[in-house]
Parts: sequence; C-alpha cells; structure tokens
Amino acid sequence: MIVGPDPNEKFPVKSLGKKLCFVKNVLSSHNCDVGDYTYYYDPLGAENFEDLCIINMFEHKKTHLKIGKFTCIAPRSLFILDRAYRKLKGTSSYPFQLFEEGWHDVGDCGTVAWCGNVEVGNDVFVGAHSILIPGAKLGDGVVLAPNSTVIDEIPPYTMAAGSPAKPIRKRFKPRVTEELLSIRWWDWDIEKITRNIPAIQSTDIELLKNAK
Repeated sequence: MIVGPDPNEKFPVKSLGKKLCFVKNVLSSHNCDVGDYTYYYDPLGAENFEDLCIINMFEHKKTHLKIGKFTCIAPRSLFILDRAYRKLKGTSSYPFQLFEEGWHDVGDCGTVAWCGNVEVGNDVFVGAHSILIPGAKLGDGVVLAPNSTVIDEIPPYTMAAGSPAKPIRKRFKPRVTEELLSIRWWDWDIEKITRNIPAIQSTDIELLKNAK
C-alpha cells in the first residue's frame, strides 16, 4: 500500500524541486519543533525557510517556535522570536545593550519582558506574508488570511485576518469543532490517514468519526 510521501524527505514533490519543503527537514535550530508533513512553499526556494521566515532565533534564548503536523505555510510568512519584538516596561524601545563600548553591560533595566513562544497547531493554513510575534498562538484547524499579524491566540477552527489578526468567523458549528478536536486525525498512523483522505477532506463528520 502506498502511504504518501516520506516525511523525512526535504523536498517531497519532485515536480516542484526546491520550491516546497517539509519544514522539519530543513531546520538546524534546537529552538524549533515542527511536526511531520508540515510544509513551506516558496517559488523563490523553500530550502532557506530558517533564514527567510524565522527572525531572532537564538540558541541561548528560551523562546521556541512550535508547529504541529499537516500545517501549510505560504510564502514569506514570518515567525518572530525573542527580542526582535520588545514588550516595553520602560519609555524607550532602543536596544542600547546590543552595542558595545560601554552599552552592552548596563543590563536590561527591566525594559524587556519575555512574551512567550510562537505556537501553531495542526492542520493550520498560514497565509502568505503573515507575521506571528512572541506569544502568538494559532489553534488546530485555523485558517489565517495573507498579510495578517498575530499577536495573541486564535481559537481552533477559526478563520482570522487583519493586523492585528482577529477572528472573522468559525469554520464549523461548535459541535463539529469539538468532534474534530476529539478525533485528532493528524495523530492517526499514516496508513489510517491514507485510507481515509476522502473523509478527512469531506464535510461529513460522521464519516470521519467512523473511519477505520
């Protein structure tokens, strides 16, 4: 039985060459945790995802990027980590401590607060040129419109857009959303997923619930 692409392939669609990658296979940082089959597409080349799409990913910092499985990331989305985004307690946003010559050792003076990880769920669509800052969280099944800026949490199975991004509408009725979050098809073994792709892509929740 053919069970889809190898999740450990860097470039799983041969006809697209290096325009589409499975993200986890092009990362070098320990600050990123990305699930199987999550992909990034970029007509200019997807292999540079880490350099083009992740800002301020420092190994010695505690902010992490977490992305679930089967998530789609459109071109030039940005995931901003750590001090690239400054939540201020003081009056100035200028990073004096970035420079030397007596400025680097004055301390942070309480001007920078840790804002949290950047988290993206499973089966999410991240629209082109979207931005996620520290503390941003996209729940499972979110569809994010292009050019959106996410600064806080978007609930599961919500369509969101804007800067800052706000919910536009729920994708499904509450009961269906609850069922989907309970089923969690992305956690099935790949053989079961492959057998049930028509059910996964349909709007028939009963068909999905009865998948074997």
